[in-house]
Amino acid sequence: PIIGEGEGVLRVTLLPEGAVSAGAKWRLLAGDWNSSGAMLAVADGERTVKFMDLEGWITPPDRTVNVVRDVTNDVSATYTRLTGTVVVNVTPDNASWTVTDADGGVRNGAGDAVLENVPTGPLTVLWGGLTGYAAPEPNPASHTVAAGGTVTLSGVYVKAVLTADFTASPRHGAAPFDVVFTDLSTSTTKPIQQWTWYF
Repeated sequence: PIIGEGEGVLRVTLLPEGAVSAGAKWRLLAGDWNSSGAMLAVADGERTVKFMDLEGWITPPDRTVNVVRDVTNDVSATYTRLTGTVVVNVTPDNASWTVTDADGGVRNGAGDAVLENVPTGPLTVLWGGLTGYAAPEPNPASHTVAAGGTVTLSGVYVKAVLTADFTASPRHGAAPFDVVFTDLSTSTTKPIQQWTWYF
């Protein structure tokens, strides 16, 4: 048989599924883009397969495929996710947190931690509840992970302390007399909403 006068089927499978979901495609040189698993009837002989660039992924290099006539020629190519590192610094060290990455992956923990191979793109951290403390603000907090970079998530919980403090003036005099009370009470977390007086 003469090469180029026969025809074979070319099927290209793209990996991983995350790249396919992100829009990964392939095509022959100067051809239209095709989805993973698509099958094309092409002339036999050497053919060049190219892959679509995806933000946040390393694109596989072009592949030269020797298409054999009258059979299905299977080819696979793997995209590699770009990642970074996330450092969690939280006080106190028993405070919990939940990190959600750009691919929807969820990581839970408590205290300080180093998270490796976190996909690039937007990331959120949700600080958990801790009895007697107010969580860091904003909550949740948004960050961005860059390829090869490190993002530090710093969270300092504030201990809930309510201090009742008032001044009165005058404090002595012949009855009856008017007394003016000044509120100096403080709260380290939430605003004071109500006062109760006992005389």
